[in-house]
Amino acid sequence: MSVAMMTMHNNEWKNGLNPLFFVRPKIPLVGLITPSVLPFVGLNRPFIRTQGFLRYSGFTVTELVIALAIAAVLLALAAPNMSSFIRNNRITTETNTLIAHINLARSEATKRNVVVALCRKNPDPAKQNPPECGGGTANDWSSGWLVYATTSTTADADFNSATDTLLKDEPTITNGVTVTSNAAGNLRIGYLPSGQLTAAGPFRYSVCDDRNEAYG
Repeated sequence: MSVAMMTMHNNEWKNGLNPLFFVRPKIPLVGLITPSVLPFVGLNRPFIRTQGFLRYSGFTVTELVIALAIAAVLLALAAPNMSSFIRNNRITTETNTLIAHINLARSEATKRNVVVALCRKNPDPAKQNPPECGGGTANDWSSGWLVYATTSTTADADFNSATDTLLKDEPTITNGVTVTSNAAGNLRIGYLPSGQLTAAGPFRYSVCDDRNEAYG
């Protein structure tokens, strides 16, 4: 640096000036210029409703009464159908149980090579331990039935707890369903080891409720 330059600098220091004229103080860039695109956070209204809107949400009393009235009408229309469905289901259940036990008697007869019979159970409480066949009202199987394997290979007979093997003891039907038979199936139905019936039929059983056989 030349002497003249140094002298000028010294004079500037004396006069309170910055001799480093080529260094210019600059205000920091950050914060000086407002960005042209503002951030979107906070600019838009939130998606969640404000408290003022929540005060007006929900149903009015009129709307609630109308909804309850419609529900009551629909329930009244559906109740009879539901009742019929339940009663029909009870009939179906008892029918399937009887058919399953008849098939069980036939299959056990061929498997055990003895006569297996299904008889109408005596409804007398004193005849339940051990259970006995017969009694009650003729042709009425609603008191239940017994499935048992006899010791005979040629003919069926009433259940004998001393010699026969009890396979099923169906309890009394208490759901309003009745099971009745024709004269041939009054007491029992039996199967030979060959799978054939021990007696000539036809055997007919009706499973129904108080709506009679039209629904059985």
